[in-house]
Amino acid sequence: MPSFPRNRRQQPSLLSSQHARGGFPNSSKQARLPWFIWTVFLVAIAFYTGLILGTSSAMSQHPLQSNNNNIPKSPSEEGIQMEIERRVQEELTKRNQQSSLSSDTFTVSGKKQRRFPFETENFAVGAALVDRQEFVSTFDTGGPPPLQPSGKNQQVYLLYQTAASIPNKHKEAIQFASSDSNGLPPVLDVPTAISECTSLNIIYTKPMSSLHQCVAIVGQYESNHILRYMRMGDKPKNPLERVGRGMRPNGINEFPPPNTKLQEHNWQQLVSYFTNGLPQAKEELKPIVERMTGVKTSSLLKNNDENASRPAIIAMVSNLGQADLLTNFVCTAGDKMDLSRVLVFCTDEETLHIAQGLGLNAYYNDVLFGEVASRAAVAFGDQIFVSVMWAKVVAVHVLQQLGVDVLFQDADVVWNPDMNVHPLDLFTIGGGANIPEHVFTDNSSEFDILLVDDGARNVMFAPYAGNSGFYYVRTNDRTKWLFTSFIYIAGDLMYRV
Repeated sequence: MPSFPRNRRQQPSLLSSQHARGGFPNSSKQARLPWFIWTVFLVAIAFYTGLILGTSSAMSQHPLQSNNNNIPKSPSEEGIQMEIERRVQEELTKRNQQSSLSSDTFTVSGKKQRRFPFETENFAVGAALVDRQEFVSTFDTGGPPPLQPSGKNQQVYLLYQTAASIPNKHKEAIQFASSDSNGLPPVLDVPTAISECTSLNIIYTKPMSSLHQCVAIVGQYESNHILRYMRMGDKPKNPLERVGRGMRPNGINEFPPPNTKLQEHNWQQLVSYFTNGLPQAKEELKPIVERMTGVKTSSLLKNNDENASRPAIIAMVSNLGQADLLTNFVCTAGDKMDLSRVLVFCTDEETLHIAQGLGLNAYYNDVLFGEVASRAAVAFGDQIFVSVMWAKVVAVHVLQQLGVDVLFQDADVVWNPDMNVHPLDLFTIGGGANIPEHVFTDNSSEFDILLVDDGARNVMFAPYAGNSGFYYVRTNDRTKWLFTSFIYIAGDLMYRV
């Protein structure tokens, strides 16, 4: 049951308590009601009269109107908008004052304007141009020269990403576009252009002739990769799709991933190589390498100095199908060239006997090369060709584990006996008295690997265009890891390509 408070009659009501305090005249309940109504009515009239008068005054002073039936904005909306505009202008003024250049140089008679807007200051604040030949000579990244030099590729576009990276004497020209220079960035010499840079990212790019290529620079976490998008299909308005570096305009992928069968084959090959083949080859090659170099391999392996001078060996790989090329190499060298530092990795026993009969140092291991065919490849990239390529990677990797540098060459490469310089001397700075000055530049010792230019400029050889038929490898932790990674992935990727 509902409960009620006791002594209800003793609880005063609102009106009776107000009456007791003198809030209403001394009259009955019926008489007090009109006074209350009249009071509320008068208060309401006063409030709305004041509101109407205030609104009319504001409208007469600020006749702001909307585009919809000319309805004026309320005072509160107008005030908020004015306050927002005031604060935005105040913030822009503050940032302009903090700029490295005064606001007076922002525009001179309408002839100058910022090269990049405020909204890109996190990654683009200025630009300059430098001579391309001077730049690639200063920063020799190993890229090949253009096969067809063009007048449209003679300068490098240098983008400054922070105000502090801009040379002090050229801040205005770099940050502002002027009608005096047709809006173009200033042309500077390389030392001046990079004088304040403490870091430099170099991007190579050359759009395919069939692609209408664009480049987007996005402020984000630093990345060492280029994300590639293309419109696929025969419709020009198809959306841009994320693709790999091997995708061609015709939709053919140059670098498809290895299928499951190839991956499993590579796993078995790796187990055999690291469990049996590599340990056995190191043990068997150790005395051969020490005899050829006159240096103990144990001392070479203890020396972790990447700049240390190491003995080098010329390595070759041949199967029976290439034995005629191997014979031609020896005959071309004749008596003028010393072949005592040449080591031939034979992929079959027949080739082993031929190489030894030619007076060459030769090595064969059935665990390493048992699956390599003995006949010559029919075409570039066929299965025999690929299996021999695997053997070429193995040969260099094994010699690196013994601590020597390696000059690798294919069997179809011959030496010029009239040069009167041993090939190994070409890769040793100051190693030969008869080395022509133009052979290598002074910075050649900065490179871990030197390769001959293949001549191809397609995506498969980009960006270095190196040819694996003749190259020199300096053995250190970097190159050892590089060739170990080749061993990991070479099996399935080579067979897939």
